[in-house]
Amino acid sequence: MSRKSILLICQIFFGLCLLFSGNGNSIDQWRGTTQIENGVTVINNPREPLWGKFKLDLREDIAIGNENDPQYLFWSVKDIAVDLNANVYVLDMRNYRIQRFDSHGKYLQSLGKHGQGPGEFQLPTILRINDRSRNMYVQDYVRSIVVFNKRGEQIKRLTLSNGIGDFIVDDNENLVAILEKLDPVRLTSTQILCKISPQGELAEIYGEFPYPICINRVSGGISIITTGFESSLYIAKLDEKAFVYGYSKKYELFIKDWSGNVLLKIKRNLSPPRFTGEERHALRKFCALEQKPYFFRIMCDSRGRIYVQKNNPSQIFPGKGAVEISGEEVDVFSKDGRFLYETWLPANTFIIKDGFLYAYEMNEGTGLESIKRFKINNWEQMKEGS
Repeated sequence: MSRKSILLICQIFFGLCLLFSGNGNSIDQWRGTTQIENGVTVINNPREPLWGKFKLDLREDIAIGNENDPQYLFWSVKDIAVDLNANVYVLDMRNYRIQRFDSHGKYLQSLGKHGQGPGEFQLPTILRINDRSRNMYVQDYVRSIVVFNKRGEQIKRLTLSNGIGDFIVDDNENLVAILEKLDPVRLTSTQILCKISPQGELAEIYGEFPYPICINRVSGGISIITTGFESSLYIAKLDEKAFVYGYSKKYELFIKDWSGNVLLKIKRNLSPPRFTGEERHALRKFCALEQKPYFFRIMCDSRGRIYVQKNNPSQIFPGKGAVEISGEEVDVFSKDGRFLYETWLPANTFIIKDGFLYAYEMNEGTGLESIKRFKINNWEQMKEGS
């Protein structure tokens, strides 16, 4: 065999080694299985991630918050959104407004004030932006969604029949929402995953799930207590074609297209989580939950990776205060359902987009609230799939 041929074979072998290796693992080491159930592809993931643990290398890029400037002084930040131009929108609940800042953190615009008229809020809690139209959708109080155009003008208010737990918006202005339905006779609550038309009408119900909050009869009505440990329904926008949802009583995720068709079911082999002694002691004061949820939130980044938060760093027990936990323990999945990484995010992470992470922070000493943007220095090293 000639020297040239041997060199060519070595180059091919070396290239294959690079292709099928990374972090000590290879694609052939994925220990999961794939099957078809009722026409749907099911990805059964093993306990261990394909590529092991991944630590995000974060560098603080900008901070938005200043107690000496009213445009930068927040009072109970509830949500953050980022548009295609990297403008940052902050839902400032107790100031009854949304503040818009440019990609460098410079103040641009305010919209909203306290009231019940056009462009006014009673209790704004959720903010979403339609990337195509740049319309802003704001949940106000319990059952209303106020829609503003890109200039900040109110164009409509949708009032739904049930309370809104969460919602996302597709490019055609349809909503996929989690509605919370309370039965005051049976003292039960249900979460409904459904599609809402641009006119605010119930277009389709995808499923109903028990929501085991603590409901009791009291003098003059009923009392409702949520601890943050109830099995709950979570949704996130995957991309312009699909969304992902999961009910935390099981470690299962479903990817649906915006027409409601199930594209993929994702499972992970994980033992049932257990309450700690401290959690049991705190819960005993309010209600007896049979099972600890597998996860507490779902979010997606701009490359279609799915983040499943396994712990609850923001949990609040009534009368007890916040439970201090250093960060969010997260499982990361690819669009095709493979369990890629275990990682950790800063507490109160809202968005991971285009190589940046956006989080909320409160200074415990001064009470100053701020929005932090971090550059993910190793963003390009994070694999998107298997």
